Amino acid sequence: MNRILAFISMIAFIFTTFTVNAQTDQTKPSGFNRPLEVDKRIDNMGYWMKMAEEGLVPYNPVVPYKPAEFKGTQIDSRSVPQDSPDIPVTSQSNTTQSENSIFADPLDNAHVLNSNNSTDWNGGTASGVFGADYFYSNNFGESWSGSINGAGGSNSGDPAVVISRNGRRFIGFIYNQGQAVSWSDNDINWTRVVAATVPTWWSLNLLDKNHLWIDNSAASPYQGNLYIGWTRFQLFSGDDGQVQICRSTDNGAAWSSPVNISSSLPSPNELSQGVNISVGPNGEVYAAWAVFESTSVLDEKAIGFNKSLNGGSSFGTASKIITNIKGIRNTGVNKNMRVNSFPSMSVDISGGANNGNIYVVWSNIGTPGVNSGSNKSVYIIRSSNGGSSWSTPVRVNQGPFQDGKEAFFPWISCDPVTGFLYVIFYDDRNTSSASCETWVAVSEDAGDTWEDFRVGDVSFTPSPIPGLAADYFGDYLGISANNGRVYPCWTDNRGGVTRTYVSPFQYPAGSDLNLKVFLEGPFNGNVMNAVLPGSAGFPMSQPFNTAPWNYPGTESVASLPSNVVDWVLVDIRDALTAGAATSAASIAKKAAFLKNDGQVVDLDGNPVLSFAVSATQGLFAVVFQRNHIPVISSVPLTESGGIFSYDFSSSADQAFGGVNAHKEIAPGIWGLISADGNADDQINNSDKNDVWAPQAGSNGYLYGDFNMDGQVNNNDKNDQWVPNTGLGGQVPQ
Repeated sequence: MNRILAFISMIAFIFTTFTVNAQTDQTKPSGFNRPLEVDKRIDNMGYWMKMAEEGLVPYNPVVPYKPAEFKGTQIDSRSVPQDSPDIPVTSQSNTTQSENSIFADPLDNAHVLNSNNSTDWNGGTASGVFGADYFYSNNFGESWSGSINGAGGSNSGDPAVVISRNGRRFIGFIYNQGQAVSWSDNDINWTRVVAATVPTWWSLNLLDKNHLWIDNSAASPYQGNLYIGWTRFQLFSGDDGQVQICRSTDNGAAWSSPVNISSSLPSPNELSQGVNISVGPNGEVYAAWAVFESTSVLDEKAIGFNKSLNGGSSFGTASKIITNIKGIRNTGVNKNMRVNSFPSMSVDISGGANNGNIYVVWSNIGTPGVNSGSNKSVYIIRSSNGGSSWSTPVRVNQGPFQDGKEAFFPWISCDPVTGFLYVIFYDDRNTSSASCETWVAVSEDAGDTWEDFRVGDVSFTPSPIPGLAADYFGDYLGISANNGRVYPCWTDNRGGVTRTYVSPFQYPAGSDLNLKVFLEGPFNGNVMNAVLPGSAGFPMSQPFNTAPWNYPGTESVASLPSNVVDWVLVDIRDALTAGAATSAASIAKKAAFLKNDGQVVDLDGNPVLSFAVSATQGLFAVVFQRNHIPVISSVPLTESGGIFSYDFSSSADQAFGGVNAHKEIAPGIWGLISADGNADDQINNSDKNDVWAPQAGSNGYLYGDFNMDGQVNNNDKNDQWVPNTGLGGQVPQ
């Protein structure tokens, strides 16, 4: 403490000696000759490694710790009863990862981007810092590719990742004491762009504790804007200890000058640090950060907040959205690692009942406002009016509220489709005080109530990474959710190496299907003719809302994916056998498109159909089409890599009923039987007399168009109806 006070006093003395425009001046002031001194406000791995290199702080020593204990891969939860093994983002043994950021692609939730602080590792210590690395998955986090090297080159870490709605990936980090953002259009090749600088003539000058976010709201006039924020640590600067933000409006190619968004807080003796940025449904930009006494860097005492309503062009007056809290940065935890209570924030952009809600989480000693005892728990506050007022704090972790028990390092994600909330954190409710597990809490009611469960497969004992400095084991965790796919991401040291793990799960525990099916009518020997979308009357809304389907779904599109043949209706059923999978066993239905290659796709062309339910006995899929006989899978679908895949076309036995259920439309290719014009699962005179005959000679989207070429004529009767007369369906009723 005396060392910090002396440091602050010395800075005050120097400030009176020199007159400098420190915001823009990159030149060392005349007469300045000050030895380096540690600034304990800074919380960056690269900075503390520099201090260790200068001999001002020790490197982390090798400290023996208890090996990790395997607890199991099954998620023990009423809402998520599924197996979710931990997956390392890399299997390389010559590296460590820590301090995790992760983001699910807004338009393809199978695609995920991750970045971590990455170092080398010789089996006992780390010595070289690569910075913010890059890893990616295209199969729901089941496997990962990427590099331990810095995205776009070496950097000083503190990663934050986002993906835009146009598919561009971004990773923000500290670079050359300032801020940079690297971008990629393919997860592999990265281009670094400097976003903000700081005078480098003094090693204590640094833009630290950064966060990056993107406007991905479909309704926002500022969609695609990027925002990066940090705390400026700069000698002689009036912005020292203040939060700044800059933005990019051109896909990360250029960045605006930074603006100070925290200077209007009441006390001039406060440090604002640990900014977290999120964006609302109409492009509102929100920033939250921790507030400390700047002269002591004690535990966090309040959370600061500011917002912009014009896409980041300007910000309002900063305020404290909650005071009289007590974070954990100075008090610490019983684990051998440095910690903090920097806030994490997320905003609901789902368009649902809680659209626009802002959520902020942090770790607190005791109950906020009381701040006593030795329990450390995660709390959340909520605003439903753009940050004008905030709710009473609610405890997120559901373990016993006992002295000595600790839950810390929370990170929050609000699913942009469902509006559900997910918070990841470390928790020691089932371990010794020196160890912990990785947990996730889920809320479906805007944070009023929570269910939590262990997602990490092990309990482990945190320990500073040897060869680094300042008790560093990482300063935050990560989590991202999109359309029910949830990706918790954290650091642990199982096996003696500090690495990043992801444990993907689906919430609610649902079913993702990948289906292939052909129709006899439009099949041309290799693929199906995709003629109907150009015909008059082709519906842009699902056509199964009449008898016999009576499906009430509201699926509709403004434009079609490429190569669409027609709509189909997928019905999933829960039963022990196909014969028992009657309509009473149906658990969910969804209208989708069928493409010319037989792939069933969602409305946006995604080949994975997501259902928010799961089967408890066996999952059977039924495919309906308006003038072909439906089919049901002959066996329960099996899951691989998080996907239930099934190809009805590969053999006769793929459909329940075999050769009686569908027909071979080309050697080795099976398809749904055509000419069921009235959709009664039977091909007979009614299909000809009641459907085909009245429509003969007409063009358009017609049920009597059995070959689906947009015309009803003798080809439909002679080539489709005549050879199929007498055939019937095998789907259990």
